Amino acid sequence: MGRGIKLTEAEWDALDRRRFSTPSADVFRNCLIVLMSDSRETIAGIAATVGCSAETVKRIRKLYRQGGLQALQPIKPPGRPSQATPAFLAAMKQVAEGGDSTKSWSPGATRDAEQGRVQSLSGHGLQARPKCSTGLSAAQRLGVNPGCYCGY
Repeated sequence: MGRGIKLTEAEWDALDRRRFSTPSADVFRNCLIVLMSDSRETIAGIAATVGCSAETVKRIRKLYRQGGLQALQPIKPPGRPSQATPAFLAAMKQVAEGGDSTKSWSPGATRDAEQGRVQSLSGHGLQARPKCSTGLSAAQRLGVNPGCYCGY
């Protein structure tokens, strides 16, 4: 027989409250795994019911045993560091606060305004990059090759 988790009534209530109060599907799933581990359900049965692998069930059980309720919150991996220079960030902040009326970020900007934006971006060491090369951005219409991150 496997080593399930034996919960006290207080632990069960805390897990149940956390499960129904979280907006995170991962935390909901993790709490459910621990709650189901208190029953005689097998690891494979829990995995099938919850829709995850048996390894995930084992990992969540181990996390709960070692760290309790707080350990069920997933740790977000670090993202890619920003490549924006301090000068560019300052210029963006000034435009966002409306302090520089020569730079407009509205969708209905004219070609002259688009040219000013592209020059402003490249003057601060950052090129405008569209989400996908399948659509033309203002920079592409002006002959600047901004590149693409999507892989198409």
